[in-house]
Amino acid sequence: MVLFNRFKLFNLNLEAVQIGPASVHLHFQSFMGRGVMVQSVLPVQPMVQKLVHVFYTGVQSINYKSKVKKILDNRSY
Repeated sequence: MVLFNRFKLFNLNLEAVQIGPASVHLHFQSFMGRGVMVQSVLPVQPMVQKLVHVFYTGVQSINYKSKVKKILDNRSY
């Protein structure tokens, strides 16, 4: 993000990977660290869907650190 075409505030790298029709993994890296957002669309009933977002980061919690590392290391790109 650049403010007034002069000041660089922060850098955010994003990569989205769609896995099938109902799941997206958004891999991100910023000055705060890296992580993954998993988005899933779950059918509830006909014509009704539930959208679920789950964030995994290695910055805040030790428990999720191994999960994030596993997801980031298994990327196919």
